[in-house]
Order: sequence, then C-alpha cells, then structure tokens
Amino acid sequence: MSHKRILIVPEANWLAHTTRSLAVACSLRAAGHEVVFACGGKYSYLPAEEGFKVHNLLTKDPGQGLTKARALGSSYSYSIVKAYVESEIQCINTIKPDLAIGDFRLTLGISTEFLRIPYVTILNAYWTNYYCVRHPPPESMLITRLLGKNIVDVLQPTLKPLFLRLIALPFNRERKRRGLTVLSNIFDIMASPYLNLLADLPEFAPTKNLPSHFHYIGPLLWDLKVSSPCWLRNPLPKQPTIYFTIGSTGEPCFFEYIIKAFKDSPYRVIITTAGLTKLPFSVSNFYITEYASGSEIMKVSDVVICHGGNGTIYQALSNSKPIIGIPTMHDQEYNMDRVVTLGVGIKLDKRKLNIKLLREAVNKIFSDKTYVRNAGLLQALIKRWQAPSLATNLINNLAKNI
Repeated sequence: MSHKRILIVPEANWLAHTTRSLAVACSLRAAGHEVVFACGGKYSYLPAEEGFKVHNLLTKDPGQGLTKARALGSSYSYSIVKAYVESEIQCINTIKPDLAIGDFRLTLGISTEFLRIPYVTILNAYWTNYYCVRHPPPESMLITRLLGKNIVDVLQPTLKPLFLRLIALPFNRERKRRGLTVLSNIFDIMASPYLNLLADLPEFAPTKNLPSHFHYIGPLLWDLKVSSPCWLRNPLPKQPTIYFTIGSTGEPCFFEYIIKAFKDSPYRVIITTAGLTKLPFSVSNFYITEYASGSEIMKVSDVVICHGGNGTIYQALSNSKPIIGIPTMHDQEYNMDRVVTLGVGIKLDKRKLNIKLLREAVNKIFSDKTYVRNAGLLQALIKRWQAPSLATNLINNLAKNI
C-alpha cells in the first residue's frame, strides 16, 4: 500500500480529544504515512512537541464554549460553524491531504465532503444514533433545571430527538449553503460516511445495530510526556492515596473542596491542576503539580476523584482504580452513570457537593473492596484492545481504495 498524507484535526481546546488524536497519529507515522496536524486552542502545542507539523486553525474560546455547552448542550452558533468551515477549507487546500481524521471537530465533515476528501472520525459511542443505554436526564443541562428531572425523564423519548435536530440546525444551514445534503441530527453531522472509530469498550458504552463503517477500537490512552515531580520519582511511603484531577473541563472551585475535605487527614492527596488554578500554599499531606504522568500517579493511588471525563475514566480503569466523579457536562454524567452501573465508582452531584459527601464517598471506596474488584475486571477487558494499532489497520484498509 502506498503511503498517504493524512491531516488530523482535533478540537484542541480539550485535552482528551488532542491526546486521542496523538495516539492515532503516532501509530500512523510509524506505519509510514505523512501525518500533519491542523488545530488551535490550549493543547495545540502537544502535536508539535511530538514532532508533527501543526497548521493553525480557527478555534473558539474554550471558556465561553464550556459555559454554553454545560447549560444548553452545544456552543455552536451559525457564525462559529461558518467560520470553522472556512478556516478548514483554507487549511485543507493548503495541505492537500489524501484523507482527514477528526476528533470532536464537528464541522470537519462539512469541509471534507465539500472538498471531496475522505474523512475518518474518532467518536465515543454515546455520540452516535446506535448507543443503547438510556440515561437519566443530565443534571447539568438547563432544561433539567427548568422543568425538573422527573418531567424531563418522562418527556425524554420525545425531547431527545428534537434536541438532537435542534443542535444540528447551524451545521445543516452551512451544509445547505455549500450545496450538501441536510442531515437528520447532530450525531449524523458528527459521523463519517467512510469510517468511524469508537474509542470505547463495548461493555462500557454498548450499541445496537452498528453499521459496518463503525468500529470499536477500545480506549485511546495517552500520557503527557512531562518530567515527573521529584516526589513521584522517589518511592512514596505506604499510605492510602487519593488522586484528584479535573482534566481540562472541570470546575476550579472543586480544588477548594478537596483541600478542605482532606487537609491533615490520614490520606495522601495528589493533585494535578492542568493550569486551571494556582495552589501556592503548602499542606503536609498534599502533593501538588501542574502536570504529571497520569498513569504514574494512578499506580501509586488507591482512588481517583475526577470530573468524569472519558479519558480520565479509561486511564483509571486501565490501572484498576475506582472512581469518584463530579460531572459538570452531560457527557461526563453519562460516563459516571456507567461507572456507577458497572460498580467501579461513585457519582456526586456538583450542586449538592460538600466536604461531608466527599469524605463519605472516599471512605466507602476504601471500605468496600468490590469497587476495586470490578475495576480489575474492566482493566482486563481494556488490555485486550490495542486501539492505535486497530485504528491504523482500519485507516490503511480505507486508504487502499483512495
């Protein structure tokens, strides 16, 4: 098979979507393809650090995006969609790739179809029409707060299809302007007619009637290549250990809760801030750093407290660690619902969060060993998957026909 020029476009405001793309990119590069990135945002420096050429791409402000996404489920106005597509088209015309790969770059399907470039997308199973778990109404969404959880739950079979069509409107407006077919909902906007890579365990995110161009590849795990703090490089004394991280989308106020709940407690607490806040003070049982290897920290930890992000959850489970999650967005709520259902952790409501609830959740994890056992079962399932290699094989099969 001849090698291809492949353009990878993650929504690089978010750490998980950037690192998943990097995991695939490194595997494709090792297979001999020429891989180029196009992205903007907070984590767009990561591909460059891995030696990839990075073209700048228009990316919306992450703070405004998070606020709207938490309340309404989407942060895409028509003006943003139009500007994104124009930026992508200009970039694609400059790079001239044989195919493009996106991770949560929702407009990339419009740009690639308009330019007749084959398109691959990295997805989570719950962003498809084939996901088969019915979740309670997300607490984080405005409609749940306005109407109440019970009413929204009853109306969910009617409201969800309407909601998915509503979110698709600005994308379909741009598709129509570009002479492309209007699609039925946002999941169809996100999907590729060529190849869709589901970065999930089927046991964690099950689907029904999955079309042949959708493939589970397993979790795409990636560790930041940063120098470990000296306290992590040296063996830490034996002590019950909590790891606290909120990725790139959690709420910084959670740091205050953690410090108040576990200051001078019997637990050792390791915190990575990811640049979301400054914690200048010193607490004897706390170890604080901006960035570190998540897997290194998890190896010395007993429980992970996080925002319920998909990447953090799979990283925790790959190390057989139970999870306490405080979700702030609806996809994180879906993740934590599954964590609870599978018996590998505890979900906390951010609106009711307090020091007492945090302490009770941690004590429950330490006292009930079934959480660790269940996490070990999922760890064994994750080990069966080699996501980057599977993704590369599927992309190679597609590339043969280009």
